Amino acid sequence: MDARELKRRYMEKWRRSNARERFVVAALNAYLPSPWRAELTGLGAGVDDYIPRGYSRPEDAFDITIYYSGEPVAWVEVTGVPSSKDMRLHPCRGLCVGSWKLAKAREFNVVERLWFAFVVDENLSIRWLPARLLAQWEEAEAPWLSRCRLRKDENTAVCVDGGYWRKFRSFKQWLLNHGLALARTHRWGS
Repeated sequence: MDARELKRRYMEKWRRSNARERFVVAALNAYLPSPWRAELTGLGAGVDDYIPRGYSRPEDAFDITIYYSGEPVAWVEVTGVPSSKDMRLHPCRGLCVGSWKLAKAREFNVVERLWFAFVVDENLSIRWLPARLLAQWEEAEAPWLSRCRLRKDENTAVCVDGGYWRKFRSFKQWLLNHGLALARTHRWGS
């Protein structure tokens, strides 16, 4: 299914997705110290319209880019559900991420620097999962990971039991302690 068809199918849900993305970027900017800054950079992040361009870099491919003094350090892909009831109603167990999002991280060689943010709208909660763990679990066929299709004609989602997702503190600690070092090694060559 192409991107335009997905946009049409999920048009009523797109506003909610945009609100999640804006909520996560606001939370990041409220709790990260200066000179850290989070911005909506992904194609379509925070907007309802279809943008007819491809992904040429991680800043285009993922919803949020986190910068340190203007340099990209990490990326965040936002997903979620309106309520915890919705998680119980869908056919997959756990908090789910589209498998194509992990494939994009591999394509851009940023698996180590990408995190997934899962928002439950009803209580404004955010859970965090590093893409590197999801990639490891996927390769090892971890028992707490499952694959399923949220709809029959769509790509597979990778779902992880909610107990394996982390709180904001874990993400912030990783970012301040390891994210910057990874970015410097990868991008700045130091």
